Amino acid sequence: MKKPESTIEQTIEIKYNRILYRFSRESFEGTNASPVFAEVLFPDGREVIYPMWNQGKQRFRYLRRNGCSTCALTCVLAAFADPSLTPGKVLLSRRKLLTFSPRAVCKPITIAAIILMLRQHHLALDYIDGGSDDAVRSFILTNAKAGIPVIATGTDIPSLHGANLANKAIHTFVIIGMKDDRTLITLDSSGYNDQRVKFVDIDSMVRGVLKSGIEYSLANRKHFYAKGTGGGLVALK
Repeated sequence: MKKPESTIEQTIEIKYNRILYRFSRESFEGTNASPVFAEVLFPDGREVIYPMWNQGKQRFRYLRRNGCSTCALTCVLAAFADPSLTPGKVLLSRRKLLTFSPRAVCKPITIAAIILMLRQHHLALDYIDGGSDDAVRSFILTNAKAGIPVIATGTDIPSLHGANLANKAIHTFVIIGMKDDRTLITLDSSGYNDQRVKFVDIDSMVRGVLKSGIEYSLANRKHFYAKGTGGGLVALK
């Protein structure tokens, strides 16, 4: 994924555990339809560039209303599999893989559906489905400290939901690392202030993420969100 050139004044940098996270200022202020970029530089010289789109500015009505999970999936696919992908392309391609129903067109895709599409691109995965708060906390922190992306769905997470907190909106996002020992760096297609980069306390994240639903949804081909189907967390290996 090629990102636009940024001047030093336009760039915000965070370093944690010898991993450098670099963001354009637009990541915190921009409202355009084009993606903003998070650049992750590892001590061994590896570089990962994540694009994140503003779902509210996308052409397809579905993406504007329910595109958070598609944007989160596209963010990871574009970083690790195919940099030419956009949420619109992923939206159209998923029709060949996922099971649709008459009501599915107005629902976000589940973590189980995200797993199917990540596997289609031959990405190795790890996931947690159910388990205690301590197990979920360990899964998130282990991956975030290593700079490994985690896709999750949650509700009632104030740093992500903002004005949507009152209606307990279900929302999908990508955790890409840590700002400090307690604060996660997330990439988000929606939420308040049109920010693409948000910082979330680990306790708020553990309380808010939906912790189960992957195995049930995979077994029963539940590819679009309904109560009991949308939870679990998936990380790249």
